[in-house]
Amino acid sequence: MKKAIRVFLVILLIASGYVKAELRPELAFGLQFRKNTFSEALQMAKKENKLIFLYVNASWCGPCIELKMTTFRSKAVGEQYNSAFVNISLNGEKGDGPALARKYQVRGYPTFLFINSDGKVVYRTDGFLNAKNFLDLGERISKMNQRTLKRG
Repeated sequence: MKKAIRVFLVILLIASGYVKAELRPELAFGLQFRKNTFSEALQMAKKENKLIFLYVNASWCGPCIELKMTTFRSKAVGEQYNSAFVNISLNGEKGDGPALARKYQVRGYPTFLFINSDGKVVYRTDGFLNAKNFLDLGERISKMNQRTLKRG
């Protein structure tokens, strides 16, 4: 009986470590959203010469929850988006969300907006995307942005 309790406790400790890994940046993987305001994100995008990836969602949105549990946890997605974009997540129904959702004419959730440092949308799409399709989207937008930077 004591052995069974010890085994259970070890499993519980291991499992809680995995849950907490998401809260500890050094152990986290996947797409990381910055905690900045949108105006701070615009400044960062200008400074870092990147586009903003704005993910507009709602807490009740099924595809948004699925994205969080699958696509956004992909290590490849994280590597690509964390290095190429200033990633911001925004609840379209709380805080600054409704105003930005109106400004960018968000009609449903999830909506993905790629915005330059002047606040202009350069690409938009919506709906659930699996990791492969999300990676393809990021690659396409990154290439488009690089061409724009070379011309500018």
